[in-house]
Amino acid sequence: MRILVLTTLYPNAIKPSHGVFVENRLRAVARTHKGCEIRVIAPVPWFPFTGKIFGAYGEYAKVPVREWRYGFEIRHPRFFIPPKIAMNFAPKALEKCFTRAIGDVLAEGWDFDLIDAHYFYPDGVAAMAVGEHFNKPVVITARGTDINLLPKFPRPRDMIIKAADKASASITVCDALRDEMIGLGIKGDKIQTLRNGVDLKQFRPLDRDLLRKELNLKGPVIASIGHLIKRKGHDLVLRALADLPEASLLIAGDGPERRQLEHLARSLKIENRVRFLGRIHPTKMPEIYNMADCLALGSDREGWPNVLLEAMACGTPCVAFDIWGCAEVIGDKAAGLIVKPRTAEALAKALESLLANLPPRTATRNWAENFSWDDTAKGVVKLWQNILTMAGTSAVPARPIWTPVAALPESKTPPPVMVTVDTEEIFDWNNPKPVGHSLSLLGDFARFQILCEHFEIIPHYFLTWPLMEDTKTAAWFKQLFKSGKATLGLHLHGWETPPAHPLKTESQLYQSSMPQELHLQTLQHLAMLFETVFGFRATTHRAGRYGISPSVLEDLAEIGIVHDFSPSAGFDFRAQGGPDFTHLSAHPFYHRTRMGDIITCLPPSGARAIKRTQVFLPQKLNAIANFKSATGWQENLQSHLTAPMRLTPEGNSSDAMIALARALAQSHVPLLTLSFHSSTLTPGATPYTKDKQDVKNFLTRLEQFLLWQKQHGGGFFDIGYLDKQRSKTLANLQ
Repeated sequence: MRILVLTTLYPNAIKPSHGVFVENRLRAVARTHKGCEIRVIAPVPWFPFTGKIFGAYGEYAKVPVREWRYGFEIRHPRFFIPPKIAMNFAPKALEKCFTRAIGDVLAEGWDFDLIDAHYFYPDGVAAMAVGEHFNKPVVITARGTDINLLPKFPRPRDMIIKAADKASASITVCDALRDEMIGLGIKGDKIQTLRNGVDLKQFRPLDRDLLRKELNLKGPVIASIGHLIKRKGHDLVLRALADLPEASLLIAGDGPERRQLEHLARSLKIENRVRFLGRIHPTKMPEIYNMADCLALGSDREGWPNVLLEAMACGTPCVAFDIWGCAEVIGDKAAGLIVKPRTAEALAKALESLLANLPPRTATRNWAENFSWDDTAKGVVKLWQNILTMAGTSAVPARPIWTPVAALPESKTPPPVMVTVDTEEIFDWNNPKPVGHSLSLLGDFARFQILCEHFEIIPHYFLTWPLMEDTKTAAWFKQLFKSGKATLGLHLHGWETPPAHPLKTESQLYQSSMPQELHLQTLQHLAMLFETVFGFRATTHRAGRYGISPSVLEDLAEIGIVHDFSPSAGFDFRAQGGPDFTHLSAHPFYHRTRMGDIITCLPPSGARAIKRTQVFLPQKLNAIANFKSATGWQENLQSHLTAPMRLTPEGNSSDAMIALARALAQSHVPLLTLSFHSSTLTPGATPYTKDKQDVKNFLTRLEQFLLWQKQHGGGFFDIGYLDKQRSKTLANLQ
């Protein structure tokens, strides 16, 4: 069963707590139901600047385009929301964003059975529209203010009701929200309550006294958790604290109301008893809950407040107002107290009463154990299965990665492209030496990187020894990787990598012609430097001068490489003592080593064309994974009448690149790999760019091809996609 999750409520590298309850439910599903394959599309608003001065919008700009969390692939496409009028425009903007992102997913060969959407407006409304477009069933989960606040506005109310009526089912996180939906006129038989759970391993009782010493806390301690906005009611908790002279307060969270709340604390003369802790990372939240004797929730609107369950799981009872799902969470005296009316005075009395008669922490923990995520996950999966059964849909088995792309109507839609860069030092291509090289300026790389980020591409940089050895350059690439903007691999220049060897013949420029013992030593040195600099082992490789062979692949397997990007389809390097790929297809393939290791081989996309034309030979004439030359009439015909072309802006026009992509699509090559040398970004460093204008023209050609690729539905893929697809197909290959 393949599930595509659509929501703007999802954690990311910049805001790891944002919508964490959605992630927690999916994690429980994945843990308890191994047959579920889940991907997430979680858009963020587009914004061009990342500075702190821009507040939340500046943080949106920092969110990576794609990341992995707990085994899930998360995409964060951008959507444009006009300021101040977002409410009316948001559903349509999200619908377009979802549609584009789903198109990219489908182009990569991953289809899905059902859409799981979270938050009814605008997310659920947009998800329902794309569900109709792609003819997929949709389940929408109501979370809180999407039902108890937004329907007060006529347009959102009408769109919420229509989406709920069209959806295969709706989920609410508490009975109070279900009742409210029925009150809006939505049929109750399509609404199921599946409460949020709590991670009982993460949230558990800890040594309270020891934790309090860290902040020098004494006496009764109250915690107030949540975004610092008006509806969370932190001001009521502060006013209640003023009536509890022995107690202190921890406020965990950040937001636009912080200054007002700090001013209120000073005006109430309680600032010495209040700690504003700011935004706390989710992994640190159990410590905050454990420091407190009780939690106070001042909110005026909640669906199913996760903070209550998290606190109780840590053995900390709670006080909350009688709003929406709070009474369902605090359903036992060991859990805490429900307060009426919603005033600071009533809250103060309840806190005083609870602090005077705290239940045993074990009793509070036992109550929280009734709310495991596993039970919720079982209910969600059962609902999905019932919907798919009624629709007559069965789970589609994962399509093997090297199966030809099926959706190529008349070869007009290209396969997805991976953008790769041979990231190397600047040296004399005609006379490589272990001395006398220089490095490109980081600004040269930055111009290309900005172009990639514009197209939401995660490029893959194959790095040579000199670049990793240079502290400043290595730090720049490390930051790119950490921010999710690039991935990294190995690129071996044998004459630069210890133990650097003198080139006795031109053929030794090619890895395949190096003495095997020396070749393995240089690979090991390069791999160790990579792991030292970046903190993880490289799993990808491209050979210097495309010098790959079965023996080289044996050495690559020994250092842990699983993806190789070396065999240059259509090219013949025999004149320089290198390998011959004249008859190699551009189709990716697997290679099994003598020890049984499997290496994925993705040729830099290329083909042979009739000379002085853009008429390319069909790939079916070429042997897949054939490292040997053909003989007889075929070799003579191809060598005299055709010439090779690689998918690169080096020496090629954008029109030629497009023609090649179309030809490879017609031959059903499922994935394309675009490549070029990083030194081409530096004026005068390669034959392709002799001055700044040449570099500008080079980037323009690249941009024109990427724009065509995006507009014609091919999209882009990266190493994360290959890793996941490889893991699915490996068992079949073995």
